[in-house]
Amino acid sequence: MSIAIEDVSKHFGAFAALDRVRLHVASGELLALLGPSGSGKTTLLRILAGLERPDADGGRVRMHGTDVTGATPAERRVGLVFQHYALFEHLTVAGNVAFGLRMRRGRARVPRREIDARVQRLLDLVQLSPLADRYPSQLSGGQRQRVGLARALAIEPRVLLLDEPFGALDAQVRRDLRRWLKELHAELGITSVFVTHDQEEALELATRVVVMHQGRVQQVGTPAEVYEQPANAFVYEFLGSSNVIDGRASDRVLHIDGARYPLDVAASGDVRTFVRPHDLEIVPEANGGSTFPVRVRDVQLVGPTARVLVEREVGGGVIEAHLTRAELAGLSLREGLRVHARARSFKVYAGGIQP
Repeated sequence: MSIAIEDVSKHFGAFAALDRVRLHVASGELLALLGPSGSGKTTLLRILAGLERPDADGGRVRMHGTDVTGATPAERRVGLVFQHYALFEHLTVAGNVAFGLRMRRGRARVPRREIDARVQRLLDLVQLSPLADRYPSQLSGGQRQRVGLARALAIEPRVLLLDEPFGALDAQVRRDLRRWLKELHAELGITSVFVTHDQEEALELATRVVVMHQGRVQQVGTPAEVYEQPANAFVYEFLGSSNVIDGRASDRVLHIDGARYPLDVAASGDVRTFVRPHDLEIVPEANGGSTFPVRVRDVQLVGPTARVLVEREVGGGVIEAHLTRAELAGLSLREGLRVHARARSFKVYAGGIQP
């Protein structure tokens, strides 16, 4: 089931939650809507679900070519999974999964035997069959979320929509459920859209990522594309850790505190230089024109990685480098030590040091 979002806008009073959003979701895709709070991702998901409508002249939503802009969630046949599980505490696991089917009336009514068979298949699918007779209060957070997913799948949706589905869970459970959901999606192939502000979650799960900011789409691409080839400064800074270093560009050369780097883009004047911490190398001595002087502020050991905070001697400001334990052992770093830094890889955006 493909989805086309055509110039969709949504205002709440004077606030523009969405501003002429255009997007295509391919059939069977697992698409992530990624962005900070207030970026418009949840509003867009609610419009896809039929829980919100675009502005009167604010665009259209099509599913498999059919205009569903005015259709209800039931007419769209979408399954919804929320961050807060919204389970019925008085119903068992099996009862929660069956609820949507048992509420159907008239020609849409599903026979009891078929409901029972479908519930059993879904409980097997989400690995909860032994817990069918338990109540939500007797389940862990991860188990409750799997019940919510099974309930959404019970109505055999054409589209599955998930709003921060793992946001209320602890880190280890989130990691486990992400792997499980990715395998489940590969097995079922349902067109799915999920909202998250967690960059790691989006990059690990999605076939494509939509980065949103201030109601607009900033970039659409595979996880590798948006991370390695960010379209603008916002995308670079939002996706993963980054250092922002102000520098100057002239004649396709970037100047940072005396260091010179060749540029493959035309830029001049003040520029923002973005460097991932793992792309910042620390060396004991100056090395040609590619290093700039810094002083060690702090060294933090985090598992196999050393996070080294250094202060620029010339331009000022603290930047962060991520080193392996082996690299750290060869440097003998201590607070106040003067060393040099080199950017192995970077991205330049014009416009000084302001976003």
